[in-house]
Amino acid sequence: MNPPGGPDWVWWLTAGVLGAATVVLGAWSLLWDRSRRGGRVRLRCPKCWYDVAGVPRGVDERGREGLRCPECGRFTRRERGLRRTRRRWGWVVVAGALGVMAFGAVVVQRANRVGWTGVAPTTLVIAMLPRAGEEMSIDPATGQFVESPWSAEMGQRVRNGDLPDWQWRWALSRTRVVQVRRRLPKGEPALVRVSRPRWLGTELRLRAHIEDERVAPIWTDALSPMQAPWSRSALPWHEMTVPLSDARRHTLRVNLRVQPFVDWPMPPVETAWDGTFRYPIVRVSSAAEALRAARGESLEKAAMQAMQVRVSVRDWIEPEEQQVRLTCVADLSVLGPHRGVAFGFVADLLCDGVAVASFTLDDRPLLVARQLAFGGSTIIRHDGPTISEDPSRWSVRIRGDANASLRWVDCDRYWAGEFIVPMDKLLKPSGVGSTR
Repeated sequence: MNPPGGPDWVWWLTAGVLGAATVVLGAWSLLWDRSRRGGRVRLRCPKCWYDVAGVPRGVDERGREGLRCPECGRFTRRERGLRRTRRRWGWVVVAGALGVMAFGAVVVQRANRVGWTGVAPTTLVIAMLPRAGEEMSIDPATGQFVESPWSAEMGQRVRNGDLPDWQWRWALSRTRVVQVRRRLPKGEPALVRVSRPRWLGTELRLRAHIEDERVAPIWTDALSPMQAPWSRSALPWHEMTVPLSDARRHTLRVNLRVQPFVDWPMPPVETAWDGTFRYPIVRVSSAAEALRAARGESLEKAAMQAMQVRVSVRDWIEPEEQQVRLTCVADLSVLGPHRGVAFGFVADLLCDGVAVASFTLDDRPLLVARQLAFGGSTIIRHDGPTISEDPSRWSVRIRGDANASLRWVDCDRYWAGEFIVPMDKLLKPSGVGSTR
């Protein structure tokens, strides 16, 4: 929602008038009608404010001495109770409402210049931040990439240098800058994923220093603005593998240091923020124990809608050999509702329902407009009809795999289903097939 328009002076004048009315009305309702006026003290009933000067004192039913109001009958024991200032609380509420309106006019004036996110407190801005690497989205109206307004506002406040230590720590933790798989099969190295949030801008760089409590520091990485996580041709994160022993429990300490970016050689620079996060890791026997299998109709539907399979075939050296190139594109926007589920998978080439070959997919997929593109190729040698000769006998099976899902470090479940795509559907004239 856009803020109301109008020149700034209109809102400042409105705020000034309402603010002055708040002060005047508040002072009148709280302080004007005091008991001392004109050098004399007025004695008034604290209930109906009737002037009781000259009313004789008496005693109540219990024999206590005091003064009874002849107007409303209220009995007051102490004279101090007759000298109270009359306060009109209804008008106090009206004055408070005018004060809120004056503050609202100031807020609207600022919102006209910087937007509604500019008037939000920093705590709210951090709470609304998207995950690191997910700040950019496509505007349906223009088809252009736009940055989240909360991320842009956070970047402005980071450049202003007005973030305390606890907000730095919460922002980096809240946006999942560091992700570590907490349950790890034996023999597998720890996979640490470090993302550089866009709100750090181009002036700051993020350094990640990783060590295991059992050994000396073993890995150091620097993420600079040159390695922009919002690039459409690379993953929006850096991954590093940390070899660990098969001991049952480990604790990785990840030190994050935010520093101004300077060209090499790097002179000593002031650190904007420096903090350490600890991530406990537990060894388990297998990938199936590290990740729980997830099945269900909604998951199967999401997998089939999100994954588009492309296949290209060409003859190889021998007449009966063919090279099959498979690309599978996973649309992350479709998988969004199932964020906690890993969609790691393997692809098999089937002939008459029997697996002939499996594809070794890329270890590092490409990220293009919120779509992960996995690719792999294999050489097949088949005595029967080739794919080009009789594609109806061939198909591709996409099946979820626990080992392939270990790279999704932010998930604790994996898609355990599968689906089969006929080859004649994939070998359309356009060369593109889809499971949709």
